[in-house]
Amino acid sequence: MTAQLGIVVGRPPGLRVSSPRTGLRIEQAGRLLADTELTVAQIAERCGFSSPGSLSSAFLAHMGVRPSVYRKNA
Repeated sequence: MTAQLGIVVGRPPGLRVSSPRTGLRIEQAGRLLADTELTVAQIAERCGFSSPGSLSSAFLAHMGVRPSVYRKNA
């Protein structure tokens, strides 16, 4: 069902559809990764994640790449 829903909302199959709040936090993290030199730990704290690992897991599920890869390609 998630893969089918992903197609409906424009996400590639396999990527998890997150809550709107988590999506906003991930978008904020993406901006900080692209526009600052803050560490992933600092970004996790600023975006309300309990740890860098939880940010990394949520970011991977939402964006399809780890934060470090996103930053390299930003």
